[in-house]
Amino acid sequence: YANSFTEEYMTSRETHILCTLNKDDSHFLASLTTVAHKSGVKLGRAASTSSNISIAGLNIIPEDFIIEFVARTNETAENFMNAAQDISGAITAIVLDAATVMQIVNMAEPIDIPKNCTLCIIKPHVLHQNKQHEVINAIVNDGKFHITGFMVIHLHCNMANEFFKVYRKILPAYAEYVEEIADGPLIALLITPTNPNNYDDENTIVPEFRQLCGPNNCELAALLNPNSLRAIVGVPGLKTNINQNGIHCTDLHDDGYMECAYFFNTKD
Repeated sequence: YANSFTEEYMTSRETHILCTLNKDDSHFLASLTTVAHKSGVKLGRAASTSSNISIAGLNIIPEDFIIEFVARTNETAENFMNAAQDISGAITAIVLDAATVMQIVNMAEPIDIPKNCTLCIIKPHVLHQNKQHEVINAIVNDGKFHITGFMVIHLHCNMANEFFKVYRKILPAYAEYVEEIADGPLIALLITPTNPNNYDDENTIVPEFRQLCGPNNCELAALLNPNSLRAIVGVPGLKTNINQNGIHCTDLHDDGYMECAYFFNTKD
């Protein structure tokens, strides 16, 4: 919000719904984010936790996802909550004030990072367009991947530069790329295989998930792999077609753990 007065005024008019979902049931994220899109509620804060949190009548357990949704009217909130709970009894939805939601999210503790994992970042422009559900649906419906960690975070430019500095000599228009990443909240997903026994020490999930994401250039992705994530949510027609290709994923075979740990195994 532009200032504290606007924030206080708008927050008083909003309804904040906190949903919890365990990572073992993360396939319901596709339905949950789709229902949110259809109901007209917006995604707010989100985190994964390794700790027990008991507050405001909630009993959050390790490996739960904590996800806030924001509705502009009570009717919208009620419709969303009913639809969310119709998806599965595994989803808890409760109305809380904004301060309590923030307190709960801040109480989340870093989670353990499995050895065989990869990172997916849904970029800010996808959230601006409220299309994150399309990405999550595509990941879940592919069948090979499990969403083990879920986070909404707004990286400032220094943080974005710190994370992407290894790509400095690879990415064209690197400064603009960092600015795009820092343009607003993004979603970080910790991705693991649904069948970990299919892998050994020499193979990881990184190249398989990179294939689902498609080529960096979203126009090329649409041509070569129209079902890829970048073909689905990338914005064509831009100068580089990379800054707003919708998705970052781990590029190198050995970097999955390191990239996931940056988001999910540190306490900010």
